[in-house]
Amino acid sequence: MKLARCVVVSNDIVAYEDLPVRNLVRNHHLAKAIHDASWGFFSRWLDDYGKVFGKVVVAVPPQYTSQDCSGCGYRVKKTLSTSAPRRSREPHSPLPTVWGDTVPR
Repeated sequence: MKLARCVVVSNDIVAYEDLPVRNLVRNHHLAKAIHDASWGFFSRWLDDYGKVFGKVVVAVPPQYTSQDCSGCGYRVKKTLSTSAPRRSREPHSPLPTVWGDTVPR
């Protein structure tokens, strides 16, 4: 609750990836950590605090979020084996190289 309130109060717009928690806990290696972190409750608290404090809270659908360039929105097709988003060397990406070749999210 405190973290969700702090996130909403300190930002004008909060966007989070609306991941289906029910599907995520099917992975038995991650299930305990996901339940311990209460991801489902956290997103509900973000929505509630957004309404209370008059801030915009957006649940972004997870489709293509790892394939869209964070700088310009250009969709770069990737396979599931690609673990970290790589900065494209194409001219569509005006972002500088950060941390080697990866762009932080």
